[in-house]
Parts: sequence; structure tokens; C-alpha cells
Amino acid sequence: MKVEFKKTFLKDIKRLTDKRLQNAVAKAILQVETAETLAQVKGLKKLSGYEKHL
Repeated sequence: MKVEFKKTFLKDIKRLTDKRLQNAVAKAILQVETAETLAQVKGLKKLSGYEKHL
């Protein structure tokens, strides 16, 4: 799956000091990047309370 990250997200990831959290984020990113469909991403939940404004 094609994935794009905001610069602020990448900056925040670099600031993480907890190794376990770094590993968890890396695994999640890898899982999303290797998935062909959203159904293949474990633990994915639909947003609720989100209203699209045009």
C-alpha cells in the first residue's frame, strides 16, 4: 500500500526514546506498507464522530 507521512510525524518518531514504543511503531508502519488492502491491517478501526467539511 502506498503510504505518505507528514514531516511532523517523522519528526515525532525520531524523538521517541522508548525502544519498545519505537519497535511497535516500526512494526505498525511495516504492516501498513506491506498490506495490499485495509482489511489486512490488524486492529484498524473506523473513525467515529468525524464529519467531513467541504
